[in-house]
Amino acid sequence: MRSIAASQEVWQAANFPHFDLPVSPCMALQWTYRDGVLVNVPTCLLTTGDHIYVRPGAALPGACHLLNDAQRTFQMDECFIPSSFGDVMVANSVRLVTPVHPEVMVMDESPYVSLLKSIYPLRRPLPQLEWLRAYSSFILAVRLLIPTVFGVSFVISALRYGLDPQRSGTWADMFLFYPAVTVLPLLAPAFPVLWILWYLIGTFRVYSRMERCSSDPNESDAGDTLTESSLDSIQSTVKVRLPFLRQFVTSIIRDGDEFLFSTSAMYGLGAMTNFCCVDKKGILSWPNPSPEKVFFMTTKEPSVSADDGSDDSEPENYFEVLDLTHGSTEAFGVAFDDPRWTRFDANLKPLGLSVLLNTCNDATRNEYREFVDYLQLAAREDPLTLPVVNRRCLCMLPELIGFHHDMWNNHAHIESQHSLYRYIYRKTDFKKRKRFVVPLPNATAVMTRDAFANHFQMFAQGTTDLLLDLCIDAWNGVDLVPLASGDRKKILDFYHRSTLSCYCTAFTYRPLAKSPVTRGHVVVQIPPEGHSIYQHCIEDTEDESLDAESLFEFRDVPASSDPLRVYKDQVFLGMVSMQYKVKADVVAMIETLDRACIRFVYFSKENEYRSQEFGEELGLETGWNCHISLAKETLISDGSMEDDDVGGIGIGVGASELHWSQSAPVLTSGELEQVIMDPHLEMERKESVIYPALAEAMIANERTHMLEAVLEPTLSDEYLATFENRAKLPRGIGNVRPHIKQVDNVPLLVSLFTDCTPNSTQEMIAIMQEYDESVCCVGSCYNLHNLCLFAQSNIAISVEPLFPQICQKEPPIARPRCDSVLSPMELSQRLISLPCSHRCHRDQMVNLLPVIAEARHCVNQMKVAFSFAAVGSFQVTSLYLFSALLPLPPVVAISHVWMLIVFTIPVLSLSIMMTKVDPLVKNSAIGRNKHRLHRPVIREITIAFVTKFIPPTVVSLLLFHLLLYYSCVAVAGTCHWSAPSLLLPNSTAPHQFGGWMGDDEGQHSRLAFLQNLIFFFLTIIAILNASGYLYPFEQIWKQMPFRTTPFLLLSALVLAVHLGFIAVDMRLHHVDVAYFDAVPLAFWILLVGWPLVHVVLLAVVKHYEIKSEVRKEKHLKLEFGTKLGMNSPF
Repeated sequence: MRSIAASQEVWQAANFPHFDLPVSPCMALQWTYRDGVLVNVPTCLLTTGDHIYVRPGAALPGACHLLNDAQRTFQMDECFIPSSFGDVMVANSVRLVTPVHPEVMVMDESPYVSLLKSIYPLRRPLPQLEWLRAYSSFILAVRLLIPTVFGVSFVISALRYGLDPQRSGTWADMFLFYPAVTVLPLLAPAFPVLWILWYLIGTFRVYSRMERCSSDPNESDAGDTLTESSLDSIQSTVKVRLPFLRQFVTSIIRDGDEFLFSTSAMYGLGAMTNFCCVDKKGILSWPNPSPEKVFFMTTKEPSVSADDGSDDSEPENYFEVLDLTHGSTEAFGVAFDDPRWTRFDANLKPLGLSVLLNTCNDATRNEYREFVDYLQLAAREDPLTLPVVNRRCLCMLPELIGFHHDMWNNHAHIESQHSLYRYIYRKTDFKKRKRFVVPLPNATAVMTRDAFANHFQMFAQGTTDLLLDLCIDAWNGVDLVPLASGDRKKILDFYHRSTLSCYCTAFTYRPLAKSPVTRGHVVVQIPPEGHSIYQHCIEDTEDESLDAESLFEFRDVPASSDPLRVYKDQVFLGMVSMQYKVKADVVAMIETLDRACIRFVYFSKENEYRSQEFGEELGLETGWNCHISLAKETLISDGSMEDDDVGGIGIGVGASELHWSQSAPVLTSGELEQVIMDPHLEMERKESVIYPALAEAMIANERTHMLEAVLEPTLSDEYLATFENRAKLPRGIGNVRPHIKQVDNVPLLVSLFTDCTPNSTQEMIAIMQEYDESVCCVGSCYNLHNLCLFAQSNIAISVEPLFPQICQKEPPIARPRCDSVLSPMELSQRLISLPCSHRCHRDQMVNLLPVIAEARHCVNQMKVAFSFAAVGSFQVTSLYLFSALLPLPPVVAISHVWMLIVFTIPVLSLSIMMTKVDPLVKNSAIGRNKHRLHRPVIREITIAFVTKFIPPTVVSLLLFHLLLYYSCVAVAGTCHWSAPSLLLPNSTAPHQFGGWMGDDEGQHSRLAFLQNLIFFFLTIIAILNASGYLYPFEQIWKQMPFRTTPFLLLSALVLAVHLGFIAVDMRLHHVDVAYFDAVPLAFWILLVGWPLVHVVLLAVVKHYEIKSEVRKEKHLKLEFGTKLGMNSPF
């Protein structure tokens, strides 16, 4: 808190993100007044009473009201529509509108506090280890084993006391002491402390590996996460030495940001089955879209005649597409795939100049921002359109062509900026078919003046369908070429196909004789029909200069005055398609997760088409039966599917959710990038726009079938069908549960979910958890809506994404002056990461693979240590039960029992947690987070107990009986084989030996001597059993236990302490050294020989356990790799 208070004192406006930082779904920012200065504040830092500056069409960050109208209130995520906007009239003529300005609002509630209250009732599923601990302690032990064992021991003691009360002991010994000592190991007094120590050791190892991976990116590769050297380094890390102990204690009492017990990284990563990523930009992909293809017209030289060498033909014009490849290390590094691309310099240079003047120009940002805000509101009038404005940094393209970033400052000056948009004409009823969302046609143009020749030019960029209607020529690198209908069809075909999976921007140019008169920034609305545009294109053939004076004189201008003269007769320069490129290390990470049988699941906020394209780049299966849309659907009367909200994006996203932070991928991009093309809609659009070559025919004959006969749909139904999911998978989050219950479990096996919202994503994570999946949620630490997703998942990792940049020349954010205090973004990161087990930078996310392997190993070893401690404790109980049943005196004293269950077994179990990582654990399959014990598991535990612990128990009883017999002989001179027991008298000399429970001090000391010998034998057996549990799936000759330093040291410690304890106990009981003479040779032979036999027995049992584990592993991998449901097409 002191650090936060200090940071508030040093925060400056430069410490906040840039105002024009491209809006990304990975970041939640809001313009806010702080100390009278307008800054871009993270949403989670907003508090009650803050004055926020809200842009039109934006989603409100929380409950608020207008500063000037307290009665008008808004809720979180509600779209802000200014009262001055009103209803947009779709006029039949050109209409000039004034942009709507932002307004000041007052926050009524902190968004972070509101979401924090909503996640409070959420309860994460109990980790399997915690469930196992609770089930074993409260169900098996308290309700079953302890009452049963106590009852059996009580009955046996009662029989002994009733048959021979003189030689059995007092009633207190028989009815209280013996039953209590028998159930004492099952009470496990050291278990709570031991469990915490296991957990802390595992957590320390996981966080230590995290720190090493964060500090050293070369700690491991994403493709091969664990090398032999890295595995050996773990062994040196966990050695019991002073630096290790110091680090261990520091990690426990550290003032960290993670909650050590409530957000366990070891439990979550060790049992993880699904790795779910909910954010894309800056995490899975680069934060900025990269140019992917450049489309332009060029010319081909005619071929020379072979007969006379003459050349009478004209150059042939054709369209060229140049592919670009994004660099793997640079955010803005691109290169042409064609090494001979320089032959197209004349075609590319006008494109590069247009990019510099229009896209990455500081002087155009304010007007462009106003147009974007107005476009968000205008798109709401047509619910099947989205305000796609593809304007992002393309400086790398002009630099690649040869332009300098500041070259335009010396050669051109911005005079004015114009913006245009047009509604789409519709005549078909869309209610009874699947609706698609298309971009709202729009464009922006800058009027520039040449600094040397004083010439005026106009450079425009925008959607191809609108700009192409304004073009009559195209630049082929040599001359202007008239655009024919075939050329237009090819241009639109490229645009439509590019829009399906990426973002396409067209660039045009027109020279002007003089600068247009500008009266402020206005937005031009073009009528849907657009007839007037090309009517004047054909009739007006004058060569005089064109101006825009008439454009700004009237609010509604008659068509006869030609208000669009300034925009017509443009030259088509080309198109640039942009795409968010997947980072190469993410693809390698996904492949490694797949080998580890961890399913990578991507929750995409985009529609199916864009999500499939991006999923293919990730390496995911995106074909049939491999993706599900979570958008809501309802049935309508004719049996077809219709959205719940009219005007949904893609399917099922209501029109009320369309706002400027949820549109396409650009400066206004946000969460719902749902832009796909509809061939039927495009056909209707073409019917409403008359190309110049067909304008005269259309005026003479208004029958639209003439146009339909010439123009065919650029996107066929067969082409779109290749993107559709034809398998019978559920559509909509509400249909997932019924599908799993009634059909198959394919929804749990797919890796791609589309059309996701925060609520549907949270619901799908809950469904996965209901079916025992352990979900790791990975998302941006700056997205406030991720707070609920982090709290819902089994484990959450918040990732600091790469910041988007409005231009590569400008840094996205500045740092505070003092490195020791938190910046606003860092404070936001810590608040949103509250439910997370770990937070890291995006570049450190791919290094989590060795951390996952470490956590898996710790979870497995914790299960093994728990099994060893539980079965070892039950061995002591069974030893007491069998000794009472035979009957014999207590095999070990009560002090020995305490020593075994409080010191020996816990210390040896700690060594199990300190082994190095198994190299095979990174590629092994783990089971689901099931909260139940199946019969195979119970059978395995029973077999392990019978084969590993019962034989040494029987041998201990045999040795004890043998020692009693020879001690009886030493005391009485002669003894029958049954005389050492308490119930069976000596038939030949019934009065020679009176038993071990009398008042003779010599008999007590002799019994204590014998019990210490058996105690030493049990210590040796416990160490051998622990050695078998160190590496449960490796034979002893492959992984030598005594080469493991922690186990060697702790075993030596146990032996030393036990020998000292035996010496002290013998001295307290006045044990005579002469008692050793009565020990027979057979005892020493068994004492030395049985451990060797026990090692062989452990090897045989482990052999069958390994085979069983291999079969289980194959079954789990088969289950992981199976993606076919009963309704699959094949």
